[in-house]
Amino acid sequence: MSNSELPQYLDLKAVQRILPLSRAQLYYLIQTKALPAVKIGRRVLVDPIKLKVWLDAGGDRSVARRVVR
Repeated sequence: MSNSELPQYLDLKAVQRILPLSRAQLYYLIQTKALPAVKIGRRVLVDPIKLKVWLDAGGDRSVARRVVR
C-alpha cells in the first residue's frame, strides 16, 4: 500500500485491525508515548504514515513486551 492510498488518520479500531492488541494496550502505548498518536477532541487518532514508520523500526519492543504479557 502506498502512502497516497492510506487514510489521513486511523481511529483505534482501525489500528486494532493492524496490531493484535486490545484497546487498553493501545491506550497504554499511546499514554507512554511509545505509539505516536494525536488527540482531537475526544478522539484518539494515529497517523498511518507514522504508524508504518514505527512498525518498520520495530516499534518500542521494551514497552510492547510489557504490554503483551
